[in-house]
Amino acid sequence: MCLIVVPLATGAAALPLMPRVVLAIFPLYIMLGAIAITSQTVDLITTVSLALLQGFLMVLWTGGTGLVG
Repeated sequence: MCLIVVPLATGAAALPLMPRVVLAIFPLYIMLGAIAITSQTVDLITTVSLALLQGFLMVLWTGGTGLVG
């Protein structure tokens, strides 16, 4: 997710470049899913860490900080 946020943070000039960025990043999600399927522990760690990150970013966004959107 951070790999997508950084180009978006540069402004409107990066929007035409987003398809290229997303196409380069998409296989990482496939690899992460393939690794998580093999081990229940990796799946649990990935799920919990991404849920905590999403909750943290939601708190920052609702609080109106300049860090998120």
